[in-house]
Amino acid sequence: MVLQYNEKKTKDCFLKKAITIANLFLKTSQANLIFKDVFEIDYDFTQSKMNDLKISYFDSKDCFGMTKRDSAANKIYINSIFCKRFTLLEKSIKIIRCAKIRREKRNEIKIIVFFIGTIIIHETGHLLLRWKGILDSPPKTILEAGEFIEKKLFGDCLHLIKRTGTDWNEFSKYIGIACPNASTKVKKDGYVQKLSFKEYINEFFGEKIPDSLCLTPILEEYRLDKHDTVFKLIDEQNLTEKKRLRGLVFFDEDFGEVKCRVKEFNPLCEKMGDECNVLIDKMVSTYLKDPKIKNKIYLIPKFTKKKWKIVNEVEDKNSKLHQKWLDFNGDEEKMKQELNILLFND
Repeated sequence: MVLQYNEKKTKDCFLKKAITIANLFLKTSQANLIFKDVFEIDYDFTQSKMNDLKISYFDSKDCFGMTKRDSAANKIYINSIFCKRFTLLEKSIKIIRCAKIRREKRNEIKIIVFFIGTIIIHETGHLLLRWKGILDSPPKTILEAGEFIEKKLFGDCLHLIKRTGTDWNEFSKYIGIACPNASTKVKKDGYVQKLSFKEYINEFFGEKIPDSLCLTPILEEYRLDKHDTVFKLIDEQNLTEKKRLRGLVFFDEDFGEVKCRVKEFNPLCEKMGDECNVLIDKMVSTYLKDPKIKNKIYLIPKFTKKKWKIVNEVEDKNSKLHQKWLDFNGDEEKMKQELNILLFND
């Protein structure tokens, strides 16, 4: 058996195509193995839920897509920023005379549609658990349901590459879809692995889509422009991980948005930062498990912002916090005392 969404549940042509793309991945043997052995779903029950599910747009600045944290969830919401971008691109295509620019804008539409397809796949992971009454991803096995499926199907979590402007809005131009750690190939400074548009993404918009296309993503190296931002927004209640590239360029997260920038590479400083990062994750995880703590989902952006501010200071050899970390000389208790003040005293 295979799980499939009903494309007729939406009238939007772009969402229809995104659902088609999502369904192609959901029917692969790899996806079915995950659903059966890891998520342990009841196919008939799950398919009946999917038949009634609707996919629509919603307004938000914090996530690409979402589903309600409820066992009766029956909708997947896609950020309306994408819908507004479609409108702008379509208007431009109608009035622009240059064939090359029109083609670029059509290609951007395909990139967004494909990415929405992967958002649907991501949210499916959460729904498979929520429909079973498991509202939060199991921390010791799946960790984060949507990301778990992404990593199994694509080799890593997918990130959008946008250009121009610091804000994410309908004027953001999408260059591609990054898959930073999907390849074991040694990465060059200033480059990131991304899904090939010509050989991969564009193939999903042809008349015949080969089944083999969903089995292994086709990647290519992309040189990051100084105006590019590689970003992935916060999901569920986990603190987002810091995604780095080998060399001078790395992804720096702030409230879930990952901005690519250049920083002096210092192995000792990075080691200190990584140790601090792990310790903070443990402390925050313990803190959020306390049943007395309310509104946990709203605390995640706050702790994420604090975490990367602290980690960046620890890695900055000119900061006071970096010197403190050196003085602690690996004493975890002293580190925890300092982090308790920085994280929870406000």
